[in-house]
Amino acid sequence: MSWLGSADWQVPLSRWILLSGSLYRGSALGGLAGGLGTSVVFTNPNGVAPSGIGGAPPNALVKGLNTEGGWSQLKIQPFQKLEWNFAVGDDNPLASQLNGGSAQSYLEVPLSRNRAGFGNVIYRPRSDLLLSFEFRHIESYPIQENRVSANQANLGMGIMF
Repeated sequence: MSWLGSADWQVPLSRWILLSGSLYRGSALGGLAGGLGTSVVFTNPNGVAPSGIGGAPPNALVKGLNTEGGWSQLKIQPFQKLEWNFAVGDDNPLASQLNGGSAQSYLEVPLSRNRAGFGNVIYRPRSDLLLSFEFRHIESYPIQENRVSANQANLGMGIMF
């Protein structure tokens, strides 16, 4: 069974500053946008985690993985042609469930937490053209392993029609 409770907000702080975001709590949400790919955990009838991650034995008990997280973004647009965006996000499955069972994930290594932060600048030289630069930092926490992180920089161009 899957369930989700969420709260979204959009708060104008001034004429050109907007704060938005979302918080959520739920079960079996791994396939949704910010999810880590882990929706369920398996245990055998004795409460012991099956060996390996690749699948559940025939007698496994399947439980939805409870998770919580959210994101928030600050948008600053002092001019119609120029805006800056800064955001952070987090997805955090409950550790007690991950430690008590075997997690099934569509990722190679199931994660126990994922965090990201980014900043970008978007420039619109014309009404139908936009140019963007973005920098993103991602931190992932594989189950029973050390944190791994990556930085990513992107240049983009879009045509609006």
